[in-house]
Amino acid sequence: MTSVLNVDTIADKAGTGPVALTKQEANKMWVNYTGSDASVNDSLNVSSTTDDATGKDTVSFSNAMGNANYSATMGCSRNGATTADNQTEGFFAIATGSIKINTMRADNGAYTDFSVVTMQIAGDLA
Repeated sequence: MTSVLNVDTIADKAGTGPVALTKQEANKMWVNYTGSDASVNDSLNVSSTTDDATGKDTVSFSNAMGNANYSATMGCSRNGATTADNQTEGFFAIATGSIKINTMRADNGAYTDFSVVTMQIAGDLA
């Protein structure tokens, strides 16, 4: 026997707010953007992305994190990349309202704008 549940909104027991996640964790921010011009392809909780320089970007959040001790994970890829020039990335300024990142070639350490940059953050919102 199969069932279908169709709803428009799920609210808390009082009907006044969203349901709280209990003993669960969800991404509080994620983004997929183009490294060459920092144009956002899709995102959640991102107010802007800034192309600071080749291989250096800032991602700003719509809603700040509770502190700068959140967990951030990212990856990037470049169209036509070979194994030798695969990516490496790092965070160099983690703040409650934004995060600055570097994307570099793994073979020579040169800052590089990759075709696709993705990042997700878990932690508590402010």
